[in-house]
Amino acid sequence: MLIQRISLISSLLFLFVSLNAQVWTLPKNSVYTNIGWTGYTYSDKFDETGEIQPLSFDVTDNTFQLFAQYGITDKLTLQTSIPFKIISKTDYVAFGLTPDPTSRLLYS
Repeated sequence: MLIQRISLISSLLFLFVSLNAQVWTLPKNSVYTNIGWTGYTYSDKFDETGEIQPLSFDVTDNTFQLFAQYGITDKLTLQTSIPFKIISKTDYVAFGLTPDPTSRLLYS
């Protein structure tokens, strides 16, 4: 019974988050698509105390995204966004330091 309630509440929350109102809708049977890309490269991170610490490598974070809308009726539009994420890091870059395999900073 508890699992069913949790499932119902989770489903309702997901439904409310997924539904949104917008100022305009597409005409019936119309389609709008958009392809996007964002990319970031960083070499620092925040530690547990909130201080900025250098990483021993660069991290590259690229996101490609397909956004689409379809006019189901003149007053109802279906919308989706499908992201594809690629995260990579460079090889170890020494900052005049010898890597310490026990260091959480270098390997976390």
